[in-house]
Amino acid sequence: MKMPAASTGLAGPGAMMRMHLYALDALRHYYTDAKRFVLHSVLNEGKRAADLARDCGARLVPAPEFWGSGLDAVIIASPNEMHFEHLSLAIKASIPRIYVEKPVCCGEREWHGLCELAAEAGSKKLSIQIGFQFLQSAAFQKGWSILHEGGIGDPVSFSGEYLHQSYLNSAWRKERTWRLRERPVGGAMVDLGSHVLSGLVSLLGPDLTAVHAAGSHLFEDIPAKCDMDSVAILRDGRSGAFGTLRASRVSAGSGDLLRFQVFGTQGSLCISTEHPDEVRCADASGNRSVIPTARGYPGSTFPPGHVPSGWLRSLVHAHARFWGISEDDGPLPDLDHALHVQRILNDLISQIQPP
Repeated sequence: MKMPAASTGLAGPGAMMRMHLYALDALRHYYTDAKRFVLHSVLNEGKRAADLARDCGARLVPAPEFWGSGLDAVIIASPNEMHFEHLSLAIKASIPRIYVEKPVCCGEREWHGLCELAAEAGSKKLSIQIGFQFLQSAAFQKGWSILHEGGIGDPVSFSGEYLHQSYLNSAWRKERTWRLRERPVGGAMVDLGSHVLSGLVSLLGPDLTAVHAAGSHLFEDIPAKCDMDSVAILRDGRSGAFGTLRASRVSAGSGDLLRFQVFGTQGSLCISTEHPDEVRCADASGNRSVIPTARGYPGSTFPPGHVPSGWLRSLVHAHARFWGISEDDGPLPDLDHALHVQRILNDLISQIQPP
């Protein structure tokens, strides 16, 4: 099915929006049914927005006109504290397709407001997708399928962790003060822990609850409520299994490591960015196996299956699903999914105490 040209608006001029533009351009190479997009307008948010509009050949438009211009789609990659406002405006404007980066909102008050807006979005039949693009990696989709088909039995325990190392460097911290915001806008639990929660909610279901959380501050040059390394204990209400979550910006040697492990009554599985094109499994006797997943992107004919994938590949497939190019049955981070993630996240960050 050929996808019609879509008039698309861009809200947010930062680095993440540049990655979305890469994904939009790459779609036509990966998926034969994709077309180029009409980049209609960029929300006017200062010089960086003007630079973005110039670079992609779109109009720079003030807020009232932007939200009322009859867009077919909008990509929201603005700062975290603007996500709720921009998503609300997009829903009120009845924009048919809305892609918004995580976290979908900041704090309890905005979460309640978004729960109310979800009904309006549903009645308008708006397609809303959240920027938990790791769920679209072929390895995650395969691991999800194994778990949901009963391949490892019922969950006994689980873990999820997302580890970075860059913030050990004081120069890095100094150059990125805008990332060092206090909870609930910033911090390791919000920035990285939300991705972990998204994966765990997809794997185990929405009945996860927060048992306990704690975080480390570490440095004097960052705000007191900006956690650098946080841990949490979670409980899955459906199976009764307990598990752990870790989110860290200061784990030396980790690079960009996202890993999920689920241990079940009949086996276990591991999904990790350390081995992005495979799922590692074991049966109840301890026999191990590796399931390759490089060919696991429905609708895609490029590149060949032996070519290793990277982080941006999952973002491209996220857009393929957002635009209806690829149809598969794997987990999709819609608004309902994001609200479950945010509910747990709110509970966790409320438990992390400042130093």
